Amino acid sequence: MLIEARGIGKRFQRQVVIQPMDVYVDEPGVYVVLGSNGSGKSTLLKMLAGMLTPSRGTLTYTKNSSIIPPELRYKHLAFAGPYLDIIEEMTLLEFLRFTAVFRPFNGSPEDCLKWMNLEQHAAKPIAAFSSGMKQRVKLGLALFSTADVLFLDEPVSHLDAKAISWYQDALNKAAETKIVFVASNNNPQEYPNARQSIKVD
Repeated sequence: MLIEARGIGKRFQRQVVIQPMDVYVDEPGVYVVLGSNGSGKSTLLKMLAGMLTPSRGTLTYTKNSSIIPPELRYKHLAFAGPYLDIIEEMTLLEFLRFTAVFRPFNGSPEDCLKWMNLEQHAAKPIAAFSSGMKQRVKLGLALFSTADVLFLDEPVSHLDAKAISWYQDALNKAAETKIVFVASNNNPQEYPNARQSIKVD
């Protein structure tokens, strides 16, 4: 997979959030987007993932020498962020089975449940989960997916030490074959063994 952004920037009304910049990634690994609070890390991640349209510049995804049309990029991407909503009225297993219809896993929903170490909570409504458990579910959906490119925004938010260890193991495994963008407020726990850093001001 090749991801090439040329001169992409973002402006909201008169406020410039992201100055025009280039991003070029063509190998698996962890690529960390670093910056302070309010610097535009999440905005850059969302632009690269196609969730926000850049105010300027171009973004191209290429796989096997063929350009992927913008309307089909979603098939190759997975996004996890603490602000993203999940269907809390469902039980965890119901939600995993529902999600697998749209975002295939590297295994069954039951395999994903076991891999997240949340088997004992399979029949519990997600609304009853702690913030840390919800974050683990969001990360699990991305890291256990078949997507070629992952976008993880401040992934260790709300995670305890045991869950952070689980995340780091999963991240290292995913980075062997996938491109993983991690937005971080300079927290090294979120991007061990990062291949490259992208700084936003």
